[in-house]
Amino acid sequence: MDRVGDNGAGVEEAVFVSPDCPLAWVFADEELECTPSRLNGLSAKHERWMMSQFVGHIEVLGEELNIPQLARAVAIKILQRFILLESLFDHSCLPSLPAAALFLACKLQECPRRLRQVVIVSYRLRIEADEVASKNARESGLVSTSASTTPYQSSLALLRSYSAAASATGGSRASGTAPEFTIPPQIFRHERDAVLQHEQSILRSIAFDLNIDHPYKYMVELVETYIDSSDPTKRRAVLQ
Repeated sequence: MDRVGDNGAGVEEAVFVSPDCPLAWVFADEELECTPSRLNGLSAKHERWMMSQFVGHIEVLGEELNIPQLARAVAIKILQRFILLESLFDHSCLPSLPAAALFLACKLQECPRRLRQVVIVSYRLRIEADEVASKNARESGLVSTSASTTPYQSSLALLRSYSAAASATGGSRASGTAPEFTIPPQIFRHERDAVLQHEQSILRSIAFDLNIDHPYKYMVELVETYIDSSDPTKRRAVLQ
């Protein structure tokens, strides 16, 4: 696992840290402010914004796929570690990165989801989010409202039309029901390959260190120790 360090001559260089080291994932404030992406020119504000978008996508995708909250938390932690070690400039198809982290986390937490399901739902959520962002931009006057449709709306409309046509051809849906969302084969292959490539990149970057210790169980133990067990309402409020 590589960490950014100083070679003594004022030049930053990668320093290998063994995943077995208990402090392998403990970062100093200076390291948190000098991520590889920032060293390559990405502003701290933009990096935080991108991370918030990634986390939001993991949460929404996890909700859509009925993935346990712990698996979502593992995906977020994996993604945080990846961004601390890798420059986002070195990777393409970044919108597929959170889906890859969640796909991997589901395996680790023994609640695997089919790759096809993850890819299609993730792609649909991204298109829908883009449509909402475009609509909000038009309503706020940030973009022209002269055009009747935007590229995002056109993309979503085309995909919905494709889904309806595919459903009608396959005959797998009952009459009168909404068609199952699907995407053209060439888009699916591109998205699938991006997810698998990101998964491999994540594993290489974190040196296959998949041991993640979350604080939840310790918080529960503290509550059970210090909160009166005769008042379940208070205990539940503290845990929430």
